[in-house]
Amino acid sequence: MAEERVSSPQNPWVKRLRWLHSRKGRQRFGQFFAEGTRLLEEAQRAGWRPERVFYVPQRLRTPRDYALLQGWLKRKVLCLEMEESLFLQLADTESPQGILAIFPQRLTPLRDLQPTAGSRYLLLEGLKDPGNVGTLLRTAQAFGVEAVLFLGGVDPFNPKAVRASMGAIFQMPLVMTSLEEFDRWRGQARPSLALVASVPRGGEPLPAFCWPFPFVLALGNEVEGLSQELLHLADSRVSIPMFGETESLNVAVAGSVLLYEAWRQRSL
Repeated sequence: MAEERVSSPQNPWVKRLRWLHSRKGRQRFGQFFAEGTRLLEEAQRAGWRPERVFYVPQRLRTPRDYALLQGWLKRKVLCLEMEESLFLQLADTESPQGILAIFPQRLTPLRDLQPTAGSRYLLLEGLKDPGNVGTLLRTAQAFGVEAVLFLGGVDPFNPKAVRASMGAIFQMPLVMTSLEEFDRWRGQARPSLALVASVPRGGEPLPAFCWPFPFVLALGNEVEGLSQELLHLADSRVSIPMFGETESLNVAVAGSVLLYEAWRQRSL
């Protein structure tokens, strides 16, 4: 199946994969990698074309594995067999399935977002845990979010974020922005966009909150929450009531609860 076999640590693509484990490398090359049959099936269904696919024949054990590889080959994607020991060094999972691919990053300019009356967006400010970012991408896709905006924080193309997204990264428009650009865009948006800030306490209780469609829901850093600058821009604040002495929820859990409730209200 492969046009060549990758067996040397000095192979340029091996060096590239090592680079892509770091944020600096992903930014330098404008690429990221994803691994595993299920994740790559999602990429294939979404129409993404990898720049290279690497696989270990003895680790491809199911018809799905081979169907995935054949799908790339039919699209004339270069698929390279890799030495197993080398693959295990480069993989980011504990039990690699034996197939990974390098993709070009896709980012959407903020100006390209065109809100409508029912639009909902998610803004993540300063999140540090790639698992939280990936989970929120998956949640956003599930509850009708049109794009996820990032104000600093972890790289959404981090391998752990990609994996936690369960394929949502191949479906969800991603926007890198600044506070100034975001404020300007929101001010020019028609219909006007409400900014809803998630806060652990002091906001309107979620059961009584009426979601102001279209809106942007802002979630903040896992420890510090939203910045004062962003809170100053917010039109409303919402909090999730909690039982007992629990002070706050994990940001991915809180985001899931909030987005579900917004989706539920819109569905009534």
